[in-house]
Amino acid sequence: RLLGDYHFDPGPFGPSIHVLYPGHRRNTRKVRAFLEHLRASLQRQGLCHRL
Repeated sequence: RLLGDYHFDPGPFGPSIHVLYPGHRRNTRKVRAFLEHLRASLQRQGLCHRL
């Protein structure tokens, strides 16, 4: 497990992931592929509510 001794406190709004990338790269195939993969992975785990 990566960072096994790290404790995560999601706070009052639950866990969240923030992704930042340059605006001019927003529509590249690599970025879209990554976001689709991330969404599918989080949905399988029941963690994706919106993306």
